[in-house]
Amino acid sequence: SIIIPVYGVEPYLFRCARSVLEQSFRDLELILVDDGSPDHSPEICDGLAAEDSRVRVIHKLNGGLSDARNAGLEQATGEYVLFLDGDDYWDDPRALEKLCARVQESNADILNFSYKKVYEDSGEVVPYFCTPDMPLGLPLPAQMEYLVKHGLFIASACNKMIRRALLQDLRFEKGVYSEDIVWCMDLAAKAASMDYVCGNFYCYRQRSHSI
Repeated sequence: SIIIPVYGVEPYLFRCARSVLEQSFRDLELILVDDGSPDHSPEICDGLAAEDSRVRVIHKLNGGLSDARNAGLEQATGEYVLFLDGDDYWDDPRALEKLCARVQESNADILNFSYKKVYEDSGEVVPYFCTPDMPLGLPLPAQMEYLVKHGLFIASACNKMIRRALLQDLRFEKGVYSEDIVWCMDLAAKAASMDYVCGNFYCYRQRSHSI
């Protein structure tokens, strides 16, 4: 399940959603959560759903990013969950295929992956965490040590593929910025296994009017 919260991202939404729908791995559901967006994003969501049966749309009153992600989690049915912000995108059509192959190997509860920042004004692209993949077969303490030593477990929901069973009673706090921080710590406490791969397919768009 890929969950995309949607608010005020009309210029970016189609590219964001298509970067998921055009993945080589086809067995997915894309959940678009229209958080009362004031632009034409709701119509774009409905158009994508009309074109592809894997797309599900939730229209709701505006409640903020945390509330939108939580609404998506309530509807998710996949074994694993990923989050993608509505102004970001994936630039590798085999990204999901590679992630799924990795969790088949590692059976990790949480698969962390690298990303890159894309600066809208300058066009600069800056990759982060170009660290080799975590060795397979490590016990949990060694997995955590690897992540901490290399600074790889960061407070972001968007660079993780998460076993949905971990999220049954874990939701984002509403009404705050940096809601990922506490959520990621609670998530780590629930995990029986962790993993990391250097994917660098997640394009984290940096723009002046975004939170």
